[in-house]
Amino acid sequence: MGQPVPDTPHAVSVCLPTWAQVIGYEECDPAVLGRMQTGYPRFFVNRIVRELNAQAAGKFADGDEAAVIFPSVAAAQRCAEFLGGQARVEVWEEKALGLVLAANALEKRALEYVRYTGELVSSYRAASLLDGRGDDPLTGGDAKAILCGRVADHAGMAARDVYLFPNGMAAVFSLHRALRLMFPERKTVQYDFPYVDVLRVQREFGRGAHFHPLASASSLAALRDLVGGEALGGVFCEMPSNPLLRCADIRAVAEILAGSDTPLIVDDTVASSVNISLGDHADAITTSLTKSFSGVGDVMGGSVVLNAGSPRYAALKAAMDAVFEADLLWWEDAQVLERNSRDYARRVRQMGETAETLAEHLRTHPRVADVFYPKWETPDAYAEVRRDGGGFGALLSIVLKDPERTSEKFFDALRVTKGPSLGTNYTLACPYTLLAHYPELDWAESCGVSRWLVRVSVGLEQAADLIDRFDQALAAAQA
Repeated sequence: MGQPVPDTPHAVSVCLPTWAQVIGYEECDPAVLGRMQTGYPRFFVNRIVRELNAQAAGKFADGDEAAVIFPSVAAAQRCAEFLGGQARVEVWEEKALGLVLAANALEKRALEYVRYTGELVSSYRAASLLDGRGDDPLTGGDAKAILCGRVADHAGMAARDVYLFPNGMAAVFSLHRALRLMFPERKTVQYDFPYVDVLRVQREFGRGAHFHPLASASSLAALRDLVGGEALGGVFCEMPSNPLLRCADIRAVAEILAGSDTPLIVDDTVASSVNISLGDHADAITTSLTKSFSGVGDVMGGSVVLNAGSPRYAALKAAMDAVFEADLLWWEDAQVLERNSRDYARRVRQMGETAETLAEHLRTHPRVADVFYPKWETPDAYAEVRRDGGGFGALLSIVLKDPERTSEKFFDALRVTKGPSLGTNYTLACPYTLLAHYPELDWAESCGVSRWLVRVSVGLEQAADLIDRFDQALAAAQA
């Protein structure tokens, strides 16, 4: 428990092997937090980043001030604005960083800004600056150019329309900033149940959001009424959604928006651009490159891809160019992402085949109540975006029968790596609702997301081996 996953200072996940330890983490139990060597970087400040942050505090902080470092001065200024003017911004010129300095009582809120926006200093950047090394624009530029081309090729778009970020949430936040620049007085729409912080970005920044948690016929009717009565700044959805693996009727959503200037933003992280193509419907595509694009779990990254075939392209392009900061993605992060993603398509296909086999097995298992997987949840909507030869992705979720009695025993007995994140080359499981929605479990269940749900990101292991491990854990759950 508490070990980095994988075993590197730059790990983006952390081992939480038991149900009780996940709850202990959520409840800030000192017995759990005291053993945490790392965590998901937007939620847990990496030790290397913490060391650089301590240097900044020693240099700039006064009295009881807390210091939080940012990858640019502009990002620090945005955080200070988020704090309501109760902070000051400093420039750490020799490190090319921005700093927010505020009363210690505001540090938690500043770190919430980091979590929601993804505007953080990566562990690679912190290590480089601690070692006295700086940016390498030439090497970094080469890696970023390759990455832009690779992302564009898989998305079926042009490299000039790819924007790279330190992580997926930074990509979402930047695109949201572009929408606010275009439509400063408009609310956005979150269509279907989203990854938690995508909704928080829309609620915390700008004019707020309309939330339609179910991708259903009634939700489409509500969206149609909303578009008919109000100018909207954008519609966000995920294909498929996390963790219920549903897909919105993207053709119908796009048709509802066709007569308006409202962009449709779709996230393809869960299925990946290897399996689905969004070019016929989406105005912009967001992706967490931290996930299957990298696969290793030792680096973060994100992208926005604009669709040049969209009638809204020119306005979106101008707004993205206005808000984009190319230097937020550190050159070493770009290098690692480029290296890790060279076999992206092969890995995604293999993981998807194994996940489908495992999902088929679990779906007929007498101790499993529900298996959520794109193959069955909304098959027609998924078929609308599925590529020829594309699979259903590596992510699935399950709920057991008699879950109050069996879920914890099953999870504790399951012999796979356990922790946050997805898309890794190794299978990774977590009690997703506990991790993502612990303070709001009743609300999550009202949206159809069981508190007992276990999310499984299938890796490159052999299907027979994984099935055996799941069968053993399911048997243990009945003991």
